Amino acid sequence: ADKVAAIATKTLGDDHQGISFYHSPVDDLSVPDDETLLRVLDIIISHFELKEEQRQKQQRPLDRDSSSGSSAVYVHCWGGRGRAGTIGGCVLALFFPELGGEAVLGLVQEAYSSRSGATTMPGPLKRSPQTEAQRAAVRAFAKRIQVAADFESSGT
Repeated sequence: ADKVAAIATKTLGDDHQGISFYHSPVDDLSVPDDETLLRVLDIIISHFELKEEQRQKQQRPLDRDSSSGSSAVYVHCWGGRGRAGTIGGCVLALFFPELGGEAVLGLVQEAYSSRSGATTMPGPLKRSPQTEAQRAAVRAFAKRIQVAADFESSGT
């Protein structure tokens, strides 16, 4: 399959509460290319924007604990640490550009380590993102986002 193939989409009907699945092929232990990464991030951002628009139309306060109308996004790969951690880190960097790469990686690791059994995994399987290339990709993305945010706030 072509690595830059269109992201496959499937939305389940009313009996599944409008759950949507998006599949984006990224080779195991690798990082997504820029086009794939930006497509995935666009889908995630669009999800949150749509949920916020719906909330505002209903004039309801934001309720993070409510399961109805949840704005949750579940990102996963085979082991849930490498590619998922990479995407998760980039999402955090995008939403919280003030954090920087190391802080983002710290949050991703904290979330991964909260999983049952994560701390008993052997060596490199305890880390999320799993490979140094994935971690470097998150750092580089966070840096690009920080530079863009700084540029935007400077008004230049």
